[in-house]
Amino acid sequence: MKKLLCIALIFCLCLSQTGLCDSALNEKCISRFKTLMMMVAGQTDPDKAAGVTVKDSQAHKTVVLYSYWNSRKVSSATFKNLKAKEISHEGNELTLRITGNYICSYKKKNDSPYKLDYTVTFVTGKNPKVKSIRLTKSGQTEELTAPDEGLKLEKIYRDRFVCYALTVKDPSRVYVGAADKKLSKGLRIGDIVKNYSAVAGVNANTFKDEGGKGNGGSPLGLIGSRGKFMNGFDKNYPMALLCKDGSLQVGVFTQQEAKELGARDAVAFGPVLIKDGKIQEFNASKTGLNPRTVIGQNAEGEIVLLVADGRHPDSPGASYGDMASLCADLGLVNALNLDGGPSSAMVVSGKRVNGTDVLSGLRYLPCAILVAPESKKPAATPAASGKPAAETDKPAPETDSAAPESDTPAEESGK
Repeated sequence: MKKLLCIALIFCLCLSQTGLCDSALNEKCISRFKTLMMMVAGQTDPDKAAGVTVKDSQAHKTVVLYSYWNSRKVSSATFKNLKAKEISHEGNELTLRITGNYICSYKKKNDSPYKLDYTVTFVTGKNPKVKSIRLTKSGQTEELTAPDEGLKLEKIYRDRFVCYALTVKDPSRVYVGAADKKLSKGLRIGDIVKNYSAVAGVNANTFKDEGGKGNGGSPLGLIGSRGKFMNGFDKNYPMALLCKDGSLQVGVFTQQEAKELGARDAVAFGPVLIKDGKIQEFNASKTGLNPRTVIGQNAEGEIVLLVADGRHPDSPGASYGDMASLCADLGLVNALNLDGGPSSAMVVSGKRVNGTDVLSGLRYLPCAILVAPESKKPAATPAASGKPAAETDKPAPETDSAAPESDTPAEESGK
């Protein structure tokens, strides 16, 4: 009898090591993972989600995996087909690959199902805690269809976000288009791209956005379009100058300095992520994980436009440090962070490439960085006038709350 008991004990221990007896532990870990995903979607107060933290690779500080725009109210959330496959279990560390779908709704509007695929390491115990989390596809890059041979469009998977990168071989094709000549109102990104007959575009400057209901008017920071500079050279908003010699210059410039550099187009926000090949100093984690937009240039002179998805369960978002690391990995020598949050948008061939924040919808923007067709020069003025395209007929959905307005890029909250 004692022999049988010993054999049974040894057998159970072996099963535990292979994960077959860890169903209760796995359920606790899955429950923690659900809390994490609900927090990303703004449904759970992060203060009530103790232990759901990850480390920022740039600042080496603990960062809660949520955006500062976290006071949104999701009316319902559903997990479907959530499964966990054990990858390893060593000591008190359990690593699981968790897959499934997450569906949330807001004001009776259902968002598209998010496909979850994460590799998560937990510190086991009475209440398991998340030690690290990353998208299972992290490190992979997929090439997408680009409008012509002079462009390259890629989908890049990082640990905590998905980023779309549009590389423009000829920098003279990249220019800035304003939504309105008087900068009094904005348009949605698709309308700006269409009005200028561009093949692609991304958002650029921020704007005054009281109550989260800004119309894209009252932009902040310098805007330059085909040699015409508007809105003043505000030193609070670092600039990206597209120059006549094909170079992209980033930093704070006076009007005279911009003239001497041969600037033809300009946008502004900040912070500067990379200058002359070196990552700049900034608070890498202060603004949390959010959608991000960046303009940069590599050593070959190609312009690279980046838009990172965020505030989605399948792409929580990027910090400044995350974007700076990505820029460095892509070989960018100069790079400027632009307006983020739901303003972050990329349109290619008339279609929006990145995800849409279901809670805020498409934003009205003051301007956009545009890419001219390969066979044509950038238009000096919009090709269309009067009433914008049909997608602007309806205003963006109102939200119950919005990120606090920020007057300086350093305090950006990912609005």
